[in-house]
Amino acid sequence: MKRHCMAALVIGMFSGFHSVGQAATEPVRPGTIQLAENMEAGLPSGKQCTVVGVAGMPAPYNMSNTNCKNDTISYFKFNNVPSTTTVTFKSDGCNDSNYDWRFVVKTTKQPTTTGWMSIEELNAHREGDPVTAGLELIKHVYNHGNIKGKLSCVVIRVPAGEVGSSARK
Repeated sequence: MKRHCMAALVIGMFSGFHSVGQAATEPVRPGTIQLAENMEAGLPSGKQCTVVGVAGMPAPYNMSNTNCKNDTISYFKFNNVPSTTTVTFKSDGCNDSNYDWRFVVKTTKQPTTTGWMSIEELNAHREGDPVTAGLELIKHVYNHGNIKGKLSCVVIRVPAGEVGSSARK
């Protein structure tokens, strides 16, 4: 009886370790960032699109190449975005070095999911401020111009080791 119990325990340990090993090596998904033109009664409306990062490299999205279109988006929402992912919101094209404003946020929670937020709200925060649970403002540049409805570029940087591919919906 003792042998059978010991054998079952040893087999259980090895199969448990095997399962844990598999779970530890499974990739973490990059999550999604939803973008919307308007909010009505807490729900997105108008132009909308979803963008996804790529592991270990920048994933730039010129809004003119998405369903969102250029100079329409005002709101964003993170869905299961991995910790230490950075997202840049910019007033001008992704390749433009001159811009009216630029905000960079970083996720600090694994994974980070937020409610809908206004891009314009980011201007009220200073670098290092928590914007909401799991999201920190790490870069704040505001030179001039409107923020509401003026998003032209989003760049997502998912940490190396995370898995994903660009998705333009």
